[in-house]
Amino acid sequence: MSPGTEWYTKVGLERYSQNNPAQARALAKEAGYKGETIRYMVTTSYADHYSASVVIAKQLKDAGFNIDLQIYDWATLVSKRAQSAVWDVFYTTHGFVPDPILFTFMSPTYPGWWDTPRKRQYTTEFTTQSDPAKRMEAMEKLQALFYEEVPLARTGDHFIYDIFSPKLRGIGSSTLLNFNRLWNVWAKR
Repeated sequence: MSPGTEWYTKVGLERYSQNNPAQARALAKEAGYKGETIRYMVTTSYADHYSASVVIAKQLKDAGFNIDLQIYDWATLVSKRAQSAVWDVFYTTHGFVPDPILFTFMSPTYPGWWDTPRKRQYTTEFTTQSDPAKRMEAMEKLQALFYEEVPLARTGDHFIYDIFSPKLRGIGSSTLLNFNRLWNVWAKR
């Protein structure tokens, strides 16, 4: 979770973003990686997904991974990501959620299918507690496990700024989590 939110913690962050291709190569070799092709799906329907993936694919290649960057429209990528046999990695983004359990990747049915015994245990601890301190303890266990099991790779923060003309009326101060309310909006002449 982002700094400034109730669920922010630094637990496990020492495993994140080390910028060490030599260590990545050594860990891959230790894990038994022998240069097999890694099928990486991305869409050009969202320019930020594609741009980030070009950089990430290069970084992975520089670290010794054999990357097959497969480029699709969004509908095709969504269709293919439901088929675990046709991909190894896909790029997407996740918007802000007020509670970490609401991230789509936390569901065992979301592509990637993160569903391990410890994840289930810590998720149960998190969702069945009402004591904020105990919930935070479970959150820290989940985050440490996230960086240990790596169900996905956090590539950074992505911000979208909504800028409106001062002539626009009816926007109001509240928006939905990721989308603005654009009904009953008009421009002042």
